Amino acid sequence: MASPALPKIPIIDLSKEGLKPGTTSWLSACQSVCHALEEYGCFVAVYDNVSSKLHNQIFGALKDLFDLPTETKTKTAHSFTKLMMESNQIVTRMVFENYGVEKYHDSHMEDTIYRPRLHKYREVDDKETKQGLPVHTDKSFTTILHQNHVLGLEIQTKDGQWIGFDSSPSSFLFLAGDAFMVSIYLQSKA
Repeated sequence: MASPALPKIPIIDLSKEGLKPGTTSWLSACQSVCHALEEYGCFVAVYDNVSSKLHNQIFGALKDLFDLPTETKTKTAHSFTKLMMESNQIVTRMVFENYGVEKYHDSHMEDTIYRPRLHKYREVDDKETKQGLPVHTDKSFTTILHQNHVLGLEIQTKDGQWIGFDSSPSSFLFLAGDAFMVSIYLQSKA
């Protein structure tokens, strides 16, 4: 008897040609994004606009972060953050359109403050079972995570199962934060 397949974090390609508001591919992506956020609270966003070169630059810079001149750190981080902002704006527009509240999108984006955070976690032994961070949810509206060859991040599904996240240079985990989940809940009650 085969065991049931574990759920997987949905993967959505945001770098498709013709992914423009109002198109069929846009509407399909909107539905996929919202379904993923409602069911899993997250999805893996494939965004090929982040080249392997930029990926390697940002993570290479992080390796020696405190030894780099401020100008170098600022330029590299700004390039990377700009692409993350674009990705967030695409997904947020999709969600607002899907729920029929697109008239609030522009004012929401004007009020959005981006706070890039860089973390370095210690390496763990293969036999170690200790958690790096306690189980938590993000308090923000959305969070975009991009990892560098680090395994360990898991997402808890609505039914309590845990799904691992294995990143690639052109994929990001887009997470619905607490504020976003409250918005989805309120929208479903309207």
